[in-house]
Amino acid sequence: MTNDTMGETAAGTTGGTTGGDMGHLGNAYGRFFTEIGTRADRPFKILAPMTTLSFGDVFIFASIAARVASAFDHSYCDFLVDHRRPYFKDILAFYPFAANVLVVQEEWSKLPFVALAGPARGLDWRHTDYHDLILTSGLLSAAHFEDLPQCALQIPQDHVAGLSDRLMRLGLRGDRWFCVMHWREPTYKFKAAPNPRDVDPQRYLPLIDHVIDDLGGQVVLLGHPEMTRPAPRDGLVDLAGIENTWVLQAFATSRARYFAGSPSGATGMAHAFLIPSAHLDVLDWYTGSPDDWALTPELRLPDGRYVRQDDLFQSGWMHSGRIAEAFAAGEAISMEKSSTVEMISTIDRIHRDTDAIVGWRPAQPPPLERANRIALPLQGTGRPRFIEMDKAP
Repeated sequence: MTNDTMGETAAGTTGGTTGGDMGHLGNAYGRFFTEIGTRADRPFKILAPMTTLSFGDVFIFASIAARVASAFDHSYCDFLVDHRRPYFKDILAFYPFAANVLVVQEEWSKLPFVALAGPARGLDWRHTDYHDLILTSGLLSAAHFEDLPQCALQIPQDHVAGLSDRLMRLGLRGDRWFCVMHWREPTYKFKAAPNPRDVDPQRYLPLIDHVIDDLGGQVVLLGHPEMTRPAPRDGLVDLAGIENTWVLQAFATSRARYFAGSPSGATGMAHAFLIPSAHLDVLDWYTGSPDDWALTPELRLPDGRYVRQDDLFQSGWMHSGRIAEAFAAGEAISMEKSSTVEMISTIDRIHRDTDAIVGWRPAQPPPLERANRIALPLQGTGRPRFIEMDKAP
């Protein structure tokens, strides 16, 4: 594994005790010190092996680790990332607390678990031979735990001015709010295969005009050049059409009034920056954030029932993997995606919810209150908040 050290600034305030008469012991009993997470010489230590290769997943994974870390005055996280996605190291630069990024060169399936933490090097907390909590991939993929504080990823301050200037040079006005938007198509070069989450872009293109012409905002389109291209127009900044702009897309997301789009990697990016979201044609349970709204497609189940919204959730079929398996097996199942009118109504709802944002959204700093403990097991009691269908005719 190779090692890249990120910012060494301590997490949050320097509150808590100083260890009293144990200070002369240095780090001789490092892993056994009490007051874990309250002191700089004994941070709460996290190991986060990210076996994913998905762009959106790494944002969600980083945000979950940040939520754990934000419960402590001092924390330290060792992220393990796959060598096939070297740019994940750059995404993890948005992690707001002290961390290392370790690049795993071996195949995960062949890597003994004990090797994930590196060789034993004594009891010094700065080494990777022990951790207070290992966040497994199964845990990291759960996008919402109400027990943990909300904590947004952060764009490094020394990047903000340059990224702001670049957005404005591309046509985004600095004195007016904007939303970010995305839809999923089976054209992404890294995932060029059909998926039940794919949508018809022709139903989504009118949403751009609605935000600009009817709501008086601007739109930044997220995505990749293989997406269907919208017609150029005032008020639209099409970052999807420009190669390698994911850092700029992340910054735009962090400053957006809201996100609107179908489930994809961009959804995870909005979640990581705590941006209220209108999840359109959503099939997989992404965040459960109390500020989000969900609009599902309508599914005809093998037993002949038509289900949507909470009925779809309660049926257990709100899962793109299960739907894909049913299609592949030739089961009697069909799906009708949301209409443009329904999606506009959902956007109107989140637009009303966010009326306090009249310009670019300010950065959301980490929470200041620190409990210096977390309760296990972490409990995910949140659920999707479905738009009322009488408001989405």
